[in-house]
Amino acid sequence: TGEVPLEEEKLRKFFEKYDKNGDRKLSKEKLNEAFNYPGAYIPRWKAWRDLQVADTNGDGFIAQDEMNKLVTYAL
Repeated sequence: TGEVPLEEEKLRKFFEKYDKNGDRKLSKEKLNEAFNYPGAYIPRWKAWRDLQVADTNGDGFIAQDEMNKLVTYAL
């Protein structure tokens, strides 16, 4: 039906709240901040790995069109 599962939507909103400057992109620093919540296991590596997987155009950012890949990988 094209509906997005609730877990995916929650995770997408979680990542999007770290886009504090509103450029609709997530940098490595923003991802690191997202993964640096209390109790996170190896947050810098997770941020680096997610960027490697989801940054399909290689510009160093996860743009809106790459967000699905980030969410899928993070799940």
